[in-house]
Amino acid sequence: MWLTIISSVIFFALAVIMFTPQMRFFFLYRSFSFYFLFEGIFSIINFAVSEIWPESNFMHTVYLIGCIILGSYILICCYKHLGKKGTDNI
Repeated sequence: MWLTIISSVIFFALAVIMFTPQMRFFFLYRSFSFYFLFEGIFSIINFAVSEIWPESNFMHTVYLIGCIILGSYILICCYKHLGKKGTDNI
């Protein structure tokens, strides 16, 4: 239980740090902060669901779908940013 709480607090702290003005120079700050928010919320909800239904695999499916969606979002943002820089040199 404590590991879940500690990990979710760390994920929430990372998400808050990514939204600070000092991190705005990093072009993927918004994408990574959404990912860390997802991880923090998922850690807490997964713990609650696994305590209520220990045999359930539903949260694993939710985690995989969330990671695919947010990973795709990060890759698209990276492609957009690097694609803009790549066309400037031509």
